[in-house]
Amino acid sequence: MDSTKNKNSEEEEDAFERVYDQMKMDGKRMMKPTSTLNFLGTVLVGVPLWITVLVPMALVTQLMKPKKSIDSDSTTTTTDAPLELNTETYPEPNTTAREKRTYDIVLLGATGFTGQLAVEYLTKQYGVDGPVKWAIAGRNSAKLDQIKEKVAKELNDSSILKSRAWSKHVVYPNVYRCVECIGSNVVEFCARYGTHYVDITGEVDWNREMIYKWDATAQATGAKIISFCGHDCIPWDLTVLKLEQLMEQNDATESMEKVDIVDDFSGGLSGGTIDTALHSIDHGTKPPTYTVDPFVKQRDGSKSPYKFKDKNPSFIGRQTDGRFASQWTAPFFMSAIMAQVVKRSHATRKRSETSSANDENHRVLSYSETQLKPDFKTAVVDFFQFVIGVTALLNPLTAKPMKNILPKPGEGPSRENMERGYLTLTGVATGSKQTRVESVMYFPKDAGYRDTARMLSESALSLALEESKLPVEGGGFFTPANGMGDVLLNRLCQTGTKFASRIVIKSDGDLKSKL
Repeated sequence: MDSTKNKNSEEEEDAFERVYDQMKMDGKRMMKPTSTLNFLGTVLVGVPLWITVLVPMALVTQLMKPKKSIDSDSTTTTTDAPLELNTETYPEPNTTAREKRTYDIVLLGATGFTGQLAVEYLTKQYGVDGPVKWAIAGRNSAKLDQIKEKVAKELNDSSILKSRAWSKHVVYPNVYRCVECIGSNVVEFCARYGTHYVDITGEVDWNREMIYKWDATAQATGAKIISFCGHDCIPWDLTVLKLEQLMEQNDATESMEKVDIVDDFSGGLSGGTIDTALHSIDHGTKPPTYTVDPFVKQRDGSKSPYKFKDKNPSFIGRQTDGRFASQWTAPFFMSAIMAQVVKRSHATRKRSETSSANDENHRVLSYSETQLKPDFKTAVVDFFQFVIGVTALLNPLTAKPMKNILPKPGEGPSRENMERGYLTLTGVATGSKQTRVESVMYFPKDAGYRDTARMLSESALSLALEESKLPVEGGGFFTPANGMGDVLLNRLCQTGTKFASRIVIKSDGDLKSKL
């Protein structure tokens, strides 16, 4: 009996290590260490200029810039009744059941950089006249035709140009580039007309506003609205979910109290991402003050009793134990966004009645995330070059030349760089009884773009094709983990992602692992 148990444990241990082995077999390697010359230039020239010139000017500029509130009346209520549909402004709702509609998914924004990648992915993975019915949509019909021709050329298949899926275009004229402009209208229509919606935004304040305005409406119509369905923030959100699930499976009386995630990745930036960030800088708004933060609001409108502590580091550091002991790390510039989405998942997750997390003494989750670096010099250089670059964009003297050298909307990493890119998350969670569980999640392509297109597509298909298997019923606003959970993870693992988790230290001192 014991020998069988040990054998199974060894097999599961091997499965966990095979994820890291796969990364090595794919030729994925951490960035090369920075040179001593680059390190000295950053420390002796860049940092002093940043402190003495860029920071003071940026502070003055930002303090003098007026900020308008997103919604001045959003402090007056904690819940919303479904808004009345004005049929003079909006057409009558489509009463056709979702499963009987013409398309399973419509990809709006197909002409953008990531949108083009999503078109390619859907075409390669599911075809254009297969069982998955999908269409592309955008603001410019001519550009949509160009996308069709480009994809046909990339796949060396001209027959797809005549596909039924691409015979129609949904064109939205006179809209703007940023998600808070175009996305707000799309979310509103989906909520009103009971249509599921996913996006790849990383804009937390905008998502809060959408939840505040349209959550009750979506609940009434059955529309599932799920943002952050790309690099921001599916990998991190699902990692925390799976760690909590494993801990509960091991001991339902133990709650997860701490999660630490180490990011190892290589990737680039697109013009669309930068354009959105610049728009937020140039047209910054003051976030409203809500009576109940929409990110901790439960479906009945009440405030969640589950608490969250953001422990993300603000400077470089060194790992003290585990797989990456003694290795240098730096803050990940997107970690604040990941933390907010994990916070919402923690606050609104549906838990079993026997879960120890229901105990008021075990409702606080501490979360930290950091980015792996090859050495101390690289950690220092990457940290300061990032903060210097951001400060330069806030400075009127340096903002224009910075914008001129950055990628423009529609531009992004080369195909070669996206193929070389990757993302590996190593998560470690500690429970109230000191049980320790680990997970690893590996994306073999640039997770910011190539694999974000895959994550977005599979998120949409999770809602369109497997709604009955989802962890939640009915409509409303959800996070990727709470709204799609294992359904999404399974689809991702079937199309390229690798995932494993294991119990490293049990409360009784035993060792165990689980795929």
